[in-house]
Amino acid sequence: MPLVGSSRSKITRKVIMKKTWKWPKDALVIPIISLCIVFCLTPPVSAQQTDNGGLTGTVTDQNGAAVPGATVTVTNLGTNAKRSTMTNEEGRWTFAVLPLGNYHVTAEAPNFQLARQNVTVVTSETTEANLVLGVAGSEVMVQVDVPQGELAINGNSPTTGTSISGRALEQAPLVNRTPFGRLQTDTGVSGDIADPLTNGNGNPEISINGSRTTSQGTQFNGIDATNFSGTGSLTESISPAPETVQEVRLLSSLYDASLGRNGGGSIQVVTKSGTNAFNGSAYLYAQNEKFNANDFFFNRDGIDRQKARRIEGGFTLGGPIIKDKFWFFGGYQKTDAATAYVPTAQSFVVLPEALAFITNRSNPENVRAAFAMSQRQGGLAGGNFAQSGCVRQQST
Repeated sequence: MPLVGSSRSKITRKVIMKKTWKWPKDALVIPIISLCIVFCLTPPVSAQQTDNGGLTGTVTDQNGAAVPGATVTVTNLGTNAKRSTMTNEEGRWTFAVLPLGNYHVTAEAPNFQLARQNVTVVTSETTEANLVLGVAGSEVMVQVDVPQGELAINGNSPTTGTSISGRALEQAPLVNRTPFGRLQTDTGVSGDIADPLTNGNGNPEISINGSRTTSQGTQFNGIDATNFSGTGSLTESISPAPETVQEVRLLSSLYDASLGRNGGGSIQVVTKSGTNAFNGSAYLYAQNEKFNANDFFFNRDGIDRQKARRIEGGFTLGGPIIKDKFWFFGGYQKTDAATAYVPTAQSFVVLPEALAFITNRSNPENVRAAFAMSQRQGGLAGGNFAQSGCVRQQST
């Protein structure tokens, strides 16, 4: 009898286990979809924050005394996203990570009037905004506007470099429309201008502070995009359309240790993002050899202008999906280029006709016989190369 009871107990336990762990076929669908939505809607905050900036500052009264416990609120003017913090005992506040853009900063405290300031957050830099609270009944507003494309000086950081954004990127007079073309205007940067006749991305080979052209690091939205296969860190690398780029920033010296893998400098590219307003653009650029001057030696030899055609067009569009919560931005560009230019070879090579009749070039008799044959067939190859029959071979 005990054996029978034991056997029944074991059978019962197996049945319970089977019923407990039997999942419906669609039970995992909802958790997977929920997890995907969480990852899509979560803002990208990570240890590598080169596509973000920061804000810091102090809150004081009109006598310069620190105001602890004041509430500081920053509002993104494009997306209306808000963040708040409190000042410490020294009246200092900090937002370590903020998306790029224009912000409206306010500070308030009991018995004080609201203080306001407009600032711009740039890549890999903590911008300082100091606010002064007036006594109740008065209002203090400080507005600092930096024109797009101009260099904003940060007195709290030893980092030196250049920031290019806005119209300065889109309207730069560059043949190949690369967003990196204006980096050469920085005092610490040197390099050759990209050849306009080649079918490339137009990125220049630059040297920062005398370093090698391969000693620069490139970050694209916080992702390492440095090229190690070409003659420069930017050549054969990514080259987004200027209409899709929000900011290109060059850090030439004394930048943060997290960017210090390359000794020459750090180049950072951040693309645009959507806002609460719909914005877009459409563009078309064209080049043709008919608008180019012919080469001096081509004119001398009666050679026509070589083919150099490039058509580049595209569009951008951004705006809200859910206002104040979810936005989008995208762009498309197509480049159609054709050229006959070979930068490392001559266009024409002039050779005597007699070379086609030489069968054994190591034998002087065969060489003389070849020139004699050329002369009999109408050429004047009797030793006077200036008047001999010649063949022009075009290289492609």
